[in-house]
Amino acid sequence: MDFRAKIVQHLPQLAITTYREVSGWDNVACIVNEQMVFRFPTTVENRLPIVAEGKLLARLQPMLAIAVPQFQFLCEDGEAICSYYEMVKGEPLTPDLLHALPVGEQEQTAKAIAAFMTAMHQLTPDGDAFRREHDECYWQSHLDEVEEHIYPLLTAAERVRVAEFFQGLLEQVRRPDVAKAILHGDISPSHLLYDKERHRLNGVIDFGDAAIGDPAYEFYRLYDEYGADFARKVYRYYPLFAADSGFYTRMAQYYSKHPVFHELLYAIELQDGEKIAAERAKIAALFGYE
Repeated sequence: MDFRAKIVQHLPQLAITTYREVSGWDNVACIVNEQMVFRFPTTVENRLPIVAEGKLLARLQPMLAIAVPQFQFLCEDGEAICSYYEMVKGEPLTPDLLHALPVGEQEQTAKAIAAFMTAMHQLTPDGDAFRREHDECYWQSHLDEVEEHIYPLLTAAERVRVAEFFQGLLEQVRRPDVAKAILHGDISPSHLLYDKERHRLNGVIDFGDAAIGDPAYEFYRLYDEYGADFARKVYRYYPLFAADSGFYTRMAQYYSKHPVFHELLYAIELQDGEKIAAERAKIAALFGYE
């Protein structure tokens, strides 16, 4: 599809002075005039989720002190073929940027992220079709992949420790008091936008991975990207799910460590020897082996 032509066809009044495309797994993002984002799903099946995402964002924005995208749609034959919105201003909150901020600004940023997560996790599905993740079936399937592809790379002792890790995780997610919420799904530096002039978190973008799951899982990227101290700081400002007695355990002991398995599986799929060795070393370090 000629995405630029589609934009011109539907919005002939829009004067395009600059244009670039960024390809992703599910969408192609077309950046117009460095002010507007047009997201075209890569398959027909991916069109329905953008409508659910738009409804979610419309309900979320009034609950927030920061910005999130507000969708409009290009439609053909009664079906949305593209979502578009004004760009949310700010630059990615990289680990270097965060840790260079004064202590007070880091504290305010932690509060802002916690406030965003609190609002997000209070939303109800409201009839929107979001996939369900992070239940026992999800983690058992993940363990099956680990046993098939990663176990052959581990020593016998390491396999025992990894098996114990997943057994503990499965026991935790089976608990009857495990909370469920709509998750952003990918709270990473590129999706947290910081305004240096106003010294504050300005917005959160890219809700394409939104799903119904365990809200404790939402913290894993904070651990992975910014470190345990900052992740725990965000958690201190997060007021929800006090009745979920295993929330902190799942967050700190299990979800904070799981990314290494995803990364190693991806490296194996790519047959990237250098990355396989690096992620393999991380597993050894995480589980107490040199």
